[in-house]
Amino acid sequence: MEKFLLHLAKIVGTPTTTSGSWVHTFSPFQEEKLSKRGHFLATIGLTEFAGPEEIAAVGKEMISRLQEEYYGDLEPSVFAKLKKAVDKVSQEAKEGTGFKLDLGAVVLLDKALYAVVNGRARLMINRDGKIRTLLSQTETLSGYWQNGDLFLLGTEDFFRLVDDETLNLALKAQTPQEAVEILAPLVHGQQDGGAAAIVFQVVETNMETKETVKPEMKINFNGLPKERRSFDLLQKLKGQIVSLIEKSDEKIKKKLIYLRANKEKSAKPQKTLMFIALALVVILIIAVFLGMKQRKNLGVNSQSSNLLQQAQLKKEEGEGLLNLNPTKSRQLLLEAQDLVSQIESSGFQTEELARLKEELEHLLGTTLKEYQVEGSLFFDLGIVKAEGQGDHFVLSDGQIIVLDKKQNSLYKIGIQEKKSAILAGGEKIDGASFLTDLNGKIYVLAKEGIYRIDKSPELKIKKDEGWDSVLDLGGFGGYLYLLTSKGIWKYPPTEEGFGTKQPWLKQDFDLSQTVKMAIDGSIWLLGKEGRILKFTRGVQENFAVTGLNKPLLETISFYTNADLKNLYLLDRGNSRVVVLSKLGEYQAEYLWSGASDASDLLVDSDEGQIFLLSGDKIFTIKLK
Repeated sequence: MEKFLLHLAKIVGTPTTTSGSWVHTFSPFQEEKLSKRGHFLATIGLTEFAGPEEIAAVGKEMISRLQEEYYGDLEPSVFAKLKKAVDKVSQEAKEGTGFKLDLGAVVLLDKALYAVVNGRARLMINRDGKIRTLLSQTETLSGYWQNGDLFLLGTEDFFRLVDDETLNLALKAQTPQEAVEILAPLVHGQQDGGAAAIVFQVVETNMETKETVKPEMKINFNGLPKERRSFDLLQKLKGQIVSLIEKSDEKIKKKLIYLRANKEKSAKPQKTLMFIALALVVILIIAVFLGMKQRKNLGVNSQSSNLLQQAQLKKEEGEGLLNLNPTKSRQLLLEAQDLVSQIESSGFQTEELARLKEELEHLLGTTLKEYQVEGSLFFDLGIVKAEGQGDHFVLSDGQIIVLDKKQNSLYKIGIQEKKSAILAGGEKIDGASFLTDLNGKIYVLAKEGIYRIDKSPELKIKKDEGWDSVLDLGGFGGYLYLLTSKGIWKYPPTEEGFGTKQPWLKQDFDLSQTVKMAIDGSIWLLGKEGRILKFTRGVQENFAVTGLNKPLLETISFYTNADLKNLYLLDRGNSRVVVLSKLGEYQAEYLWSGASDASDLLVDSDEGQIFLLSGDKIFTIKLK
């Protein structure tokens, strides 16, 4: 366990009948609680108090409950338990009582710092002369402290009383006591009874004791890592080899003197001794090489241990945010999983790493909402027409309309009864490539232009040479939209059909890599590499996908409409349908091997189903 000294100093405002503040610190005597839960610090500020009890009693009860909740159960992770304790006590305190609460809590355990603030509490730090705010309002944080870090945890009233210049001056003090001497005059005697702060500093200590070196050193291998034991053994072996060489060198010198005095003696002993010396030198070189290798391994393992600590922290923070902020939780857990992969690639293996990997897989399974599903056969297009195939399809008034490019045909299938028929076909829609629904009517882009499908296809918009390469067709709010490689054309409705085309985008874009368009009021464009663009009133908006556990590979279609709150992406490369919020946040995914063969998808929220078009068949997946 990391050894450190915790220096701290407190500031508490003058209480009133409607406001009060408290600073609480606690370090358990029980070794198990200290090793699993660490040192606890908290600031509490109550303002606008109007309860039947005395404000002092409420504050004391909150302190007691905080300590009880945090140290009561040692099984959950530190971060999850701290977050739960702060949230629960805050909620309990406010039940039946009217007041504003600022609550900040910090835990120091080994080299890690965990923090949760509620209300408008704030946590600040001075590290190496640089002052910054770590947390403010309702936020959470975990990280590593460094030797000499100076922290300040305070309530909203405290920061309202202390100006930035004085605050910076105090945080540049050498000790918490000096900082408080600067800050206290601005707080004491004021009517802001909710003002409270604690300034604390962590200082590493060297707890090692000197050992007496005996004439013959014996290394105790128990408890040492395997790499360390090998390294120590090699160091000892190297020393013994050097000693042997020195002794052999003395013997060789003596033997050479003897040989000079007795030339008649044989030279064989000299050769033998030289051979021994050479062998010892070779052994020494090998030992040095192995020693360098072991030192390198020790360095790698030290780095892996640090990464393991970081992964553990991210895992605990992500676990604590599972219900509060699923997107942030997912991001932290994925970062932890990435760190675990880095550690494994270095060859580092421990039971702790294996356990962390297993825990992450379980947590990610919960937060990622990965559903392993089997697609159910909804309809076989061969029933409507022999060798019928589907390329694109749309929803229209409780029916699915399928475009078969090969046979220049449109098929309709009822979602409820599955009644089917050929809706249109023949020369009039020769070269049909795209279709859309607009106010219950089907429009098809064919060789001669855009047709409306009634009893017979009727040409509504003649082909325009200015279209360039057409990529998709869409309808919304009475307007038809034509997506081309150079832009989007909008056709306004008229009594006879549609008016002259109008450019919809406010500036030029290269859309040649776009594969699909979806409209819900805004226009969404899907690119070949999975990139999604969002445009509103012709202007591009910022949009980014976050929280994916693996990148999109082959996204060939997607779907949304004004009634859906999510985007649905057909990621054929990963055999899945990915669900994103319209802010780009990952929501869920449906994994099915058959998705790799699909060409288009639809989502019917009324039926709670995803429809996948795959060749001559339509499959469904139930939404969860």
